[in-house]
Amino acid sequence: MILKAHGCFVAVSFKESGTQQVASQLSKPKRFQRFRKIASSADLCLSSTPDLLPLFASVSRRTIHVPTPYPFEYSSWNFSKPMNERRGIFVGTREFDVLSRNHLLVLSAARTFSVPITVINSDGKSGLQRLEAFKFPEDQLTVVSPLPYPRYLQLIAGHRLVLQFDQSSVPGQVAGDSLLCRIPAVGGNGAVDRVAFPELHGSGRTFDQLAELTRRLLNDEAFYQEQLASLERSAAKHLTFAKGLETLSRYFPGLT
Repeated sequence: MILKAHGCFVAVSFKESGTQQVASQLSKPKRFQRFRKIASSADLCLSSTPDLLPLFASVSRRTIHVPTPYPFEYSSWNFSKPMNERRGIFVGTREFDVLSRNHLLVLSAARTFSVPITVINSDGKSGLQRLEAFKFPEDQLTVVSPLPYPRYLQLIAGHRLVLQFDQSSVPGQVAGDSLLCRIPAVGGNGAVDRVAFPELHGSGRTFDQLAELTRRLLNDEAFYQEQLASLERSAAKHLTFAKGLETLSRYFPGLT
């Protein structure tokens, strides 16, 4: 209200905008009432996922969806590696306790492929104990602690693909990370997943179908190259910083 009183253009959004994350944030009546008051008074409600549009539209007519842009067009953000340096599967999720991530299920599926598997463990000893319970074949599983972002991207880029069964309806950061590494991402239902990987995302597909797509990416070189070309086209058309700026400039006064 203070910003509006000073003549500022005010846009509102959620920082953590998965559907379950937002539901948790608005679970108490007073919080939801405060959200309605803020959103209805704002000049714009900005959603990084299409899944939140009905929520914003229920309190405001000034609502847009803009998928999270990535610096895809800048060579310094191209973390890709040559084809002969790409091995195995990087598991995109890491949270056993967030049920919509389906972390247990994706690890179970990954175990069935006879390729190296890499997973990030952010849960310390308890995470290691859970991973050990899978009884991965010797030398198949590599467990890595959380890394600084550039090193994390370098790690992802050394894999043939990213696999996750995440059904959290998030903006899709893991898919965005995959774009910067120029490798396919299978199985997420995030906003970026649906834009960047139309033939591979998890929205409307069963886990068996996602496993079969993974198998094709591992064994069918023509299909793999098709998906690389598709992600290049999709990212360049919809997800660059330039595209994000172009879209936002239609709604934000003075933004060029």
